[in-house]
Amino acid sequence: MGTQSARRLQMLLDARGDSEFTVHLTYPIDEIDAARKAEWEKQQAKEKKKKMNKPGALVREDWSPKKHSLASFFATNKAFAKKVAIVAEDESHVIDLHDKLGY
Repeated sequence: MGTQSARRLQMLLDARGDSEFTVHLTYPIDEIDAARKAEWEKQQAKEKKKKMNKPGALVREDWSPKKHSLASFFATNKAFAKKVAIVAEDESHVIDLHDKLGY
């Protein structure tokens, strides 16, 4: 999940609210957050370099686990966090989209 992940999840929460659904993640949240932080810092470094040549260029703030992590998002939205399933790499599973399958 990219840097917009929490915003996308917030949009889903706003749109679906208390309805029944499950969000399937393919990696544990701490691994997703570590990758998101690394990407954030990579983009921030590019922005800082650009700012050296263009002083008016914007540079994103430092990564804040409290503000930017999915762990924090789920801690703040406990009911939504219960709708998250981490899919084990070695387990098969079916995601029911409520569409009839044409077997």
